[in-house]
Amino acid sequence: MSAHLTEEEQLEALKRWWSENGKSLVIAVVLGVGGYVGYNGWQDSRQQNAEIASAKYEEITELLRQQEALTDENKSTLSHLAQELKQGHADTFYGVQAAMLLAKQAVEANDLATAESELRWAESKADTANVKQLVNLRLGRVLLAQDKRDDALAIAQQTVGPAFKALYIELKADALAAKGDTAAASEAYQAALDALTPEQAGLAAGLRMKLNSLQPVAAGSL
Repeated sequence: MSAHLTEEEQLEALKRWWSENGKSLVIAVVLGVGGYVGYNGWQDSRQQNAEIASAKYEEITELLRQQEALTDENKSTLSHLAQELKQGHADTFYGVQAAMLLAKQAVEANDLATAESELRWAESKADTANVKQLVNLRLGRVLLAQDKRDDALAIAQQTVGPAFKALYIELKADALAAKGDTAAASEAYQAALDALTPEQAGLAAGLRMKLNSLQPVAAGSL
């Protein structure tokens, strides 16, 4: 991977990342929704609101389960349902997830400005650290694809939990590589490798590929 990716190459890299990680969003929803909906402190009115939102989100996840590549009609339906969730249930976990899905659609349509807007909205509504960190990670990648390298780097340097540490360091390395600081990027890719949790072992190959592509450049610059 070149340290100086073109805008088209950055967009394609972002699309691949979304494609590879998109299903994790659905998995996170499936795992997290039950506990969220059942939270003991909710009043009856909020419980009812959450149940309505849950039903709408189930329609979205059913569309995503049906096929790998959505038809134009299903994409339109998904977008409509997600917008309804944002507008009617902005204060719920589902509203945030809906905005993230809209951001994913925008990336696939090469509309990075809309993707950035959706993710910034989601970040403003997220009320747990883990969700905020997930949203900001995706925002950082969208910013980098728009050549907003310093903004992406600022996100990458935020303090995050162990589950996100390696991913944020990788974003930092990507931003540094895009800025042409190959020596620092090489160090960051190694740091990302070192920070991987056992559950993230599958990410090691990609990180090593990035690291190996920069090491000759970094060594030659010494």
